Amino acid sequence: MGIIEIALIGFAVYVGIMILLSERAMKWITSSSDYLVAGREISPWVNWFAVSAIGYAGTAITFGSLFSILFGFWGNLAWAIMYSIGGVFLYGLIFAPTLRL
Repeated sequence: MGIIEIALIGFAVYVGIMILLSERAMKWITSSSDYLVAGREISPWVNWFAVSAIGYAGTAITFGSLFSILFGFWGNLAWAIMYSIGGVFLYGLIFAPTLRL
């Protein structure tokens, strides 16, 4: 069995698990307002940290290894600081309050 077949089997298992979980979750959701209300009940701090976790995971995987290879530890640290100030901090100050309206 080649790597393509293994990847396709893994993808099929993943899709099957997602379908099963979504069918179980449908029992708790009664209307489309359940989605909208959840976004309004969280504070800007929780929203900020959630986006930070998502952003750090993505940038750490893609840019973290790239900057480590090209510039070493200090280049990677500089990228993390730039992302923290330029990306996450500005998101929390500018976009998070606007998106909660």
